[in-house]
Amino acid sequence: MLTDHSDTEQQNVAIECGADALLLQPVDFSHLLFVIKQKTLQARTTSHAKRYLNYSLRELEFQNIALNEHAISSTTDISGRITSINRKFCEVSGYNESELLGKSSYS
Repeated sequence: MLTDHSDTEQQNVAIECGADALLLQPVDFSHLLFVIKQKTLQARTTSHAKRYLNYSLRELEFQNIALNEHAISSTTDISGRITSINRKFCEVSGYNESELLGKSSYS
């Protein structure tokens, strides 16, 4: 955001409203160039991070599918109550999900 307000309160309002960068007039060309480069780098980094996160989530999904196809899996809360089970767990145990969820894994 480019402004001629030198009042810091006005600047804070602009930042709270979503301004990424605040440049005061008159603008020093080298500072403007620096801000543009920083914002470009930040956008590129964010884009790469989002792509990597999406890739990681897909890989995790594939691993979860493979685990559920070949292994018996369940999770419990800290007190030992069953919070989730996979299909294979139900097949092997002979119970359906509603009969197991919330039950103690110790009984």
